[in-house]
Amino acid sequence: MRKGRLEAFSDGVLAIIITIMVLGILPFATDWIGESDIEEAPVMLYSCVLLLSMLSYKLLEYLIVKSEGKTSAVGTNLKKDTKGLILIVINFLAILTAFSQPVIAMLILLIMAIYWIIPSKRLEKAYNNINN
Repeated sequence: MRKGRLEAFSDGVLAIIITIMVLGILPFATDWIGESDIEEAPVMLYSCVLLLSMLSYKLLEYLIVKSEGKTSAVGTNLKKDTKGLILIVINFLAILTAFSQPVIAMLILLIMAIYWIIPSKRLEKAYNNINN
């Protein structure tokens, strides 16, 4: 096995471990919001956990592209992730808003969740290219 592939593998394993750790905090943050009356601290923690999840995913994408190459099928499909970057900005906005308006921050997170439901055009395009 080449040194580059071993490094990419270990980087990927690290990204997965970080993601699992972050997702382990998510149930706690969700319970805390449920037990509180949508207060600042629980909403900030929840928003931070979601932000860390997104950043872990972006790291995993980066490592996959680094391993496979920018011109590979994976690399060309992951290079333009405008939706992911927009969601990171929206989540950061929710964290800042949670300091003073936790209810509005929760609404921002709801909008973010709805935005996730919208299918990604780049993945649909890649899927159609593979099947045609």
